[in-house]
Amino acid sequence: MLREIAVIAGLSLLLTGCGAQSSSQDAQGSPTAAPSVSSAAPVSTVAEDFPADEPPPDLTIGTTDACETADLLYQSLDKDTRAYVSAGVQAEANGDAEGVRSALEDLHPFLTSVSRTFQDTAGKVQDPQMKDALTQLSGAAAKEATFTSFAEFKSLAALVTPAETILKAKCAEAGYQLVNIQ
Repeated sequence: MLREIAVIAGLSLLLTGCGAQSSSQDAQGSPTAAPSVSSAAPVSTVAEDFPADEPPPDLTIGTTDACETADLLYQSLDKDTRAYVSAGVQAEANGDAEGVRSALEDLHPFLTSVSRTFQDTAGKVQDPQMKDALTQLSGAAAKEATFTSFAEFKSLAALVTPAETILKAKCAEAGYQLVNIQ
């Protein structure tokens, strides 16, 4: 679990740029002079240096890293959502509309977070088939977040099976053994 949190937190830090020390403070937090910028040297930005459809090279990941992220997301989904799904299915079976609404509301943040993480990973992975599979999984998680009943979850197999098939093949090819995607 700690490894999973560390990977997701690491991805979040990488995406947001958090954790870098401010240039206006030294290691002890004391103010320092801002670095001077010479007008003779052009200031370059990531947007100028790289095409819009490609992340900078230091923000790309390989297939193995993408496999690990997907596998950890599946583990997290299974572990963190099991109680909500169980309660929602039970509520739906009992005709408890408020219980269903509450369980779906509780699931929403998990599903939207998973969708964003799949999309972020897809934006960084170099392999086009992995990129497509992760984008499909992102879309499936986003769709799940809009479900209004637990009966709708039965449609998921059709949404995720093609992407999971690609993940299984690509991860095996890369030497990564998926544990949570069967």
